[in-house]
Amino acid sequence: GKELTFSITTNGTLLSDEMIHYFRAHDVALMISLDGPKEINDQNRIFADGRGTYDVVMKRIARLREIAPEYADKLQISMVMDPQNDFDCINAIYLEGDTLDNLGLMPSIVDREYDGAKVDFSEAYTWKYEYQRFLAVLSYWACFPEEKVSPIVQYAVDAARYDELLIGASRGLRGVDSPSGPCVPGQMRLLVDVVGRLFPCERVSERSAAMCIGTLDKGFDVENASRLLNVGRLTEAACKQCWCFRYCTMCARGADAGSDVLSTDAKLSFCEEVRASAYSKIRQHLFLKEVPLFYATQVRSTNVERSVSI
Repeated sequence: GKELTFSITTNGTLLSDEMIHYFRAHDVALMISLDGPKEINDQNRIFADGRGTYDVVMKRIARLREIAPEYADKLQISMVMDPQNDFDCINAIYLEGDTLDNLGLMPSIVDREYDGAKVDFSEAYTWKYEYQRFLAVLSYWACFPEEKVSPIVQYAVDAARYDELLIGASRGLRGVDSPSGPCVPGQMRLLVDVVGRLFPCERVSERSAAMCIGTLDKGFDVENASRLLNVGRLTEAACKQCWCFRYCTMCARGADAGSDVLSTDAKLSFCEEVRASAYSKIRQHLFLKEVPLFYATQVRSTNVERSVSI
């Protein structure tokens, strides 16, 4: 049969020794969510009585590393960053002791798509992040110590390297094709909610009927899963004329307006953002390809491939 991996994302406040031993015994992939250091995390992640959760979560992580060190090496930290905050303040979480040292990191920007709100980037976040990204690029070319690079930004540079591999291997279009972007619903990160409904992944809204692809009792709703997989049909004419066809990253989530059906207008509203992202990735691809050509004496030889893990 097919090998399955079960995963759970938690805020970590209720993580007990019993749970840790159970997760380790069954090789459950564990991810703990943090929003940054104490002063940032405790703005939103609080107990019912208003107390912040940061201190408790850090104690749980330290306990995990103490009683199950090998399992702790597989722990992932999901850091949801609000770019209104100072980037140096967010990054400070990795300067406060060794609790998070060498743990896997998955940083992301706070998602307000379902709220209909715009995500604004403060000047303090932007210029400090870009400076750290500059240092990370220098580190990639062995011109700056890697241990001095922010792990948050290092993840972004590794992702850019991964994108470079994908762009370099991109194939041409077939006679019958569809835009890149959608995964096979439920194949990689099937989500089960508390009442047994099935969703493609953890990034979609559990309140959306359009995103539900079945239940534990009745199995998969193949018809609805097919609609999500073939979301490109909503905007077929526009997609055929779009230069970003092969580099599109939009899935059915972008067409989810919270109703029972997918929305063409909602999907089209994200096209400009997706094209801008694709353009940025292509520009980064050219940068990584051309630096060794024009600045060969300043950078390390690229004959040795760096390992990239995303």
